[in-house]
Amino acid sequence: MAVIVTGAVAVVIIAIGAVVISTAAALAGIVAGLLAVTVTVSVAGAIAGAVAVAATTISYVAGGVALIVSFPVILLCAYVSCHALFGDEKQSLIRNLAIALVTKYGTNFQGCDLTDADFTQARLKNTSFITAILTRTCWYQAKKLHLAAVGTTYLDDLLLRDFLVTKDLQNKNLNGWNLQNINLQAANIKDATLIGANLSGSNLHSSDFSRANLGQTQLDKTDLRGATLTGAYIEEWLITSQTKLDNVKCEYIFMRIPTRENPNPFRLPPNWDETFENGEFSRLFNPLSKIKI
Repeated sequence: MAVIVTGAVAVVIIAIGAVVISTAAALAGIVAGLLAVTVTVSVAGAIAGAVAVAATTISYVAGGVALIVSFPVILLCAYVSCHALFGDEKQSLIRNLAIALVTKYGTNFQGCDLTDADFTQARLKNTSFITAILTRTCWYQAKKLHLAAVGTTYLDDLLLRDFLVTKDLQNKNLNGWNLQNINLQAANIKDATLIGANLSGSNLHSSDFSRANLGQTQLDKTDLRGATLTGAYIEEWLITSQTKLDNVKCEYIFMRIPTRENPNPFRLPPNWDETFENGEFSRLFNPLSKIKI
């Protein structure tokens, strides 16, 4: 009976403790780095070892059961906490719990209106953006953003967050993505495909869309001033009178999406030896213009 009870208690305690250990290790990692995760898990291992030794005073079998159970659980805690620390979505519960505890005493932008705010190269570790308004907020080269509390904002999308920080979307497939009200000013979007994507209200000032596929892309109230559109495909793109096209840089454009049979469809200017003059593209594609394509 002593063997059974001791073994069962050891299993239950260590199983419940796994969540606590994982959270503590992830929390330590957020605060002090990966070394803290190692230290925390090591301490947990030492405690588990002590439990096993104590159990042997009742029975060697009970001590063996406790030790056998504790060893894989400690390894599991190390695995979970490290993956939580580096943003694994499967361990989001542990990570969110740890970040919530840390950001409680960090910089708090919760519920703030950060429209057009600029966090370029800012260190955002332990910062809370929960329920904040992040319309066209600039995150270029922001540091430790993965250790900030972002709630249900668009920053919760790890891939989109990476694009906003690096502003490197070259050759990316963003078909159908919702990219409303984000800041990709001066971003590298060469050769990307954005068929059916929603870029309405976004800041794309001076971005490079060379050879990008903008078919059916929604661009209402989008700022494309100074953007480069040379070689882009704009079949059925959805611009409006509030789309900003001033000073767009464009030597030529394609009005149709390419096919194998026609790799260069409906080029403007149609003569391959000609290019748009400065300001010609903006005048030609201004939604208020009387010129029809």
